[in-house]
Amino acid sequence: YRPEALEAHFGDGESEGMRIRYVVDPHPLGTAGAIKNAQSLLDGPDGLLAGLGQGALFLDCTSGDPDTTRRIGERLAPLGIEFADAPVSGGTNGAEAGTLTVMVGGTEETFRRARPILDCFGRRVEHMGPLGAGHAMKAVNNALLAVNVLAVGEGLAALVKSGISARKAVEVLNASSGRSFVSEYLVPQRVLTRLWPLTFRLALLDKDARIATGEIPLGLAREV
Repeated sequence: YRPEALEAHFGDGESEGMRIRYVVDPHPLGTAGAIKNAQSLLDGPDGLLAGLGQGALFLDCTSGDPDTTRRIGERLAPLGIEFADAPVSGGTNGAEAGTLTVMVGGTEETFRRARPILDCFGRRVEHMGPLGAGHAMKAVNNALLAVNVLAVGEGLAALVKSGISARKAVEVLNASSGRSFVSEYLVPQRVLTRLWPLTFRLALLDKDARIATGEIPLGLAREV
């Protein structure tokens, strides 16, 4: 994130009424467990609700499903807690540089209140619509990413079997209409170099794709 952006809005972090609560869940999030764990963070003596009071702002930057997000919002509203889903895209590099894309679901008022915080780590912060809209956008984005990874992988495998070098195929592809984020960035930086950096778990991409296609109960596709 960009610490200077945080300081510009909140000073040294000791301003009246400002408190940031960090929650770390040591359990890995798999396809089925991610949504359950997101909800479980609310309860218990060390849960979020133990430290949030009326007037608090709760921003969910995980990749959840829209229906669960709306149900959490319904639970928090009577407590006077403002809530918005604000998943991000841009990877670990974007997080470190503070250049993430942030997709926000919630009321206009909540979005305006959250904007200074989200600007600290987001280059593009967009209000997508009502509560759950951010998670809907993220799920479809990652489903399309998954489709692209599969398509580019199969295409390059076919080209290599046809006698074309993988590097030459990628170079020409990226100068043609079939190029994409996967071919322009992921393949050159990770596949051709054989570096394979650990930046995003496949289980999380699978979970997001299942939300988009409706394989997870109450997934996005079931609403269409």
